[in-house]
Amino acid sequence: MPRWFALLFAVLVSALVQAQDVPPKFKVELKQSIAAPGQLIEGVATVTFAEGLHAYQNPQTDQTIIPIELHGDGFELSDIAYPKGKEDIVGGLPDKYFVYSGTISIPFKFSAPAKIGPDGIKFIFSYQQCNETNCFAPGEVNATASLKVAGKAVQGKTAGQTKTPNSTAPPAPAATGLGKFLQDSFVSKNWGLLALALLVIGLAINLTPCVYPLIPVTISFFAGQATSGDKSSKAGLAFNYMLGIAMSYGVVGGIAALSGGVFGQLFQNPWFNAALGAFMVVLALSMFDLYQIGIPPGISKHLKGRSGPVGSLIMGSLVGIGAAPCAGPIIVLLLTELAKLNIPSLSILSFVLVGFGMGIPYFVLGMLSNSSTALPKAGGWMKIIKAFMGLAVIYFGLGYFVQAVPQLGDPKVEPWLYLTFFIIGALVLYLFDRKSTDARTWKVKGVGMLALGVFAGVTYANILAQSKLQATKEEFKKLLADNRGTVSEFQAFSNQSWEAAKASGKPIFIDVGANWCVKCKVIEHEVFDDPKFITVTKGFVLLRIDHSTGVDPAYIEATTKQFGIRGLPHMVIAKPGGEIALTFNELHSVSELDELFKKAGVK
Repeated sequence: MPRWFALLFAVLVSALVQAQDVPPKFKVELKQSIAAPGQLIEGVATVTFAEGLHAYQNPQTDQTIIPIELHGDGFELSDIAYPKGKEDIVGGLPDKYFVYSGTISIPFKFSAPAKIGPDGIKFIFSYQQCNETNCFAPGEVNATASLKVAGKAVQGKTAGQTKTPNSTAPPAPAATGLGKFLQDSFVSKNWGLLALALLVIGLAINLTPCVYPLIPVTISFFAGQATSGDKSSKAGLAFNYMLGIAMSYGVVGGIAALSGGVFGQLFQNPWFNAALGAFMVVLALSMFDLYQIGIPPGISKHLKGRSGPVGSLIMGSLVGIGAAPCAGPIIVLLLTELAKLNIPSLSILSFVLVGFGMGIPYFVLGMLSNSSTALPKAGGWMKIIKAFMGLAVIYFGLGYFVQAVPQLGDPKVEPWLYLTFFIIGALVLYLFDRKSTDARTWKVKGVGMLALGVFAGVTYANILAQSKLQATKEEFKKLLADNRGTVSEFQAFSNQSWEAAKASGKPIFIDVGANWCVKCKVIEHEVFDDPKFITVTKGFVLLRIDHSTGVDPAYIEATTKQFGIRGLPHMVIAKPGGEIALTFNELHSVSELDELFKKAGVK
């Protein structure tokens, strides 16, 4: 088989698989297998969606969206903690919605029922899935968990205190900013970008006044211990030093991994988010020299140097702690974001890479014969870098305040909040250490202010774009209201109407929709309700196939097979006599439909 043909076949198979509505994998695990009737039991449902498919977050503010829902078969669940989804455009919709993809976990509780069947206790997960272009019919999958009921009934929390799946209780916050970048890079397996970003964070920590002065001292220490003229011995000590830093930061990543479950629950509490935001701001203020975070004397003593390869490894493992006065806020921020994501492998990998990033200068300079002259002199420019990193920590701290106060997350308020931050940040950077006469300090300060100015400009451009988009939507809604009732009429598709349409000698346009298909409703409003639709479809027979919930499954199956329907929306253009000329699932305007008619050769 030719290689090009095999590649083409693989691409076609992949596209076909992604186009199908593959049911998600669903399993339930309970924390105990034996319980008394009425006893409160905790469990976790795990759902894995097929690649390329998404389901809608629960809850949804848009009533036309069908969110996921977890419930018991014959009993009620309580304290269901649906996670926060990722904001994305799916199903071809014009607006973003919070959706789930990949694997999600849903903690819940329930009171053990008095009787359980021999197969165990049954759970039901209902959903509607979409890919990037369309949505599929709602479905559900089942899972059973082993549970035996024995002993006397327990009086306690009952199902009467159950939270409904559509409860307005705040779900776990979505990953944003740094956390979102880490999660997206990890899920999409963009290892190069992920590694580069984390290495840069480690390298940036070296540019702070707490760490930078240690570099030449440490390199001199390597040179003094290495065999005279032996570069490999010197490089070996430097490598051990870098490895020690990576190992110590890996331990921090392990702590983030272990604390992930605890953080996942805490992030649902707005008071916790507000306190965390305040904590980030307090930490950041130390980077403006308002106060100092000290190093324990015992650790400071060990940083002065220990001999041999093992000593270099120990020194490296301690230097991360020695960097705390400057790097502490950045490390705490990274630890918090990773703990919130609750992906253990990502937590450990991230901190190890930050450690390697911090250790790279030691290793590279340790191999140079003139390493003492390879570095620029320390100075006030490092204080500006530290202050800029402090502004970055405050930026992420604002994100926690936004999660804690719903009013701040309003699309009309949040962009202005960050725009104000960027402007004030540039002013703070200008005023910080303003009396310095060092040219390098002002160059670094200028770069930082320019970066903040670019961020402010991009944010303001987005505000203007969103304002223009909203005005367009309002104008369109008014146009729809003014022209309501002037739309063309579709006939219900049946064997009789199809045969009559073929016998009419006219071209045929078929629209396949459903009450659960949000994109179908968008097309109906944007295209079929447009008065120009009447003119463009003049001389056509218009038929509509309804795949709504409750429609006869035999009808759905027959029409799906007849017109090759893989998902909704689905539209068909047929020539006079019924020959299929064109099928498509995207439509944005009447003029686009007119072009498709011409392409199909029916106009």
